[in-house]
Amino acid sequence: MGEILEALRRADEERERTSRVVRRESAPSFPPPPLRDSEAGVSGAAVEPRLEAAPARAARAKPVQASRPVAVSRDKTDGWIARAVLMEGSAGPVAEAYRHFAVSVRSRLAERGARSLVVTSALRAEGKTTTSCNLALACASIAGGGRVALVDLDLRQSAVGRVLGVAPTIGIDSVLRGAASTDAARLATDVESLDLYLPEGSVRHAHGLLSGVVLAAAVRDLERIYDIVIIDSPPSLLVPDAALILAHAGAFVAVVRTGVTRLAALRAMLKLLPRGKFLGSFLTEAAPTRHFSDYGSYHRVEEAEADGGKRRIPWKKKT
Repeated sequence: MGEILEALRRADEERERTSRVVRRESAPSFPPPPLRDSEAGVSGAAVEPRLEAAPARAARAKPVQASRPVAVSRDKTDGWIARAVLMEGSAGPVAEAYRHFAVSVRSRLAERGARSLVVTSALRAEGKTTTSCNLALACASIAGGGRVALVDLDLRQSAVGRVLGVAPTIGIDSVLRGAASTDAARLATDVESLDLYLPEGSVRHAHGLLSGVVLAAAVRDLERIYDIVIIDSPPSLLVPDAALILAHAGAFVAVVRTGVTRLAALRAMLKLLPRGKFLGSFLTEAAPTRHFSDYGSYHRVEEAEADGGKRRIPWKKKT
């Protein structure tokens, strides 16, 4: 796109400068219903002061239409739990839990005048890709005519395409190299309102691509087209990629796995990432409550202060 080409022409001049944070442009075009903090499940310590939304843009760009949408897998094959919102439809507890999550996220992004959200975790195998995929599917299901993009920027070990059963012809990594436009990398899906942006393969030194000015232009392009842009990023304690992405994205959520994630790891991650962009944490593999069978929910992890952060989240209190 024109903005990306212009960014490339300015690349030599920009190398000596510190990457600037891209200004958020406006709130999503489909305003969410107001939620109290207790309903959204975001802890008071995690919620930052509300940011003033930028003026609404006159007209939102539309994605170029693809010749034929790709079909997202609906079989119980490898990684099917990442498609749980599709597999369960509107009746299952996993789907409903993620829809509650999507409503909360949509509300928090609207408060900040942001459109893009990074989903990350401290370490591997904590459920960030499962959360990214289901959150995108849930957001699409409540989009109300809006558009949702799921972008896989875990360039070193991408998994979104595998678990959804799709593969790109032109990848988002080509966009970041300046070899393609964001329009060319778009994968329209048979899921209403949802488009994908996936890498073609593994990128060993991904931080190099994510440090360039093209990423800032690509995020701006996506925010101009979509109401919500969900970005799957690598684990934050292993590589610097999530922090690089958050120089340009509007907010992030931290995925916490029940009985696996340690409080010390979560604290270390939050020190590396911009606290002002932290929306809250999302708990995966939570035990069902007696009131609602729930796979994932927000959880107040800051209450786990005991034992120097060695306890896993959450723990059982002694009775």
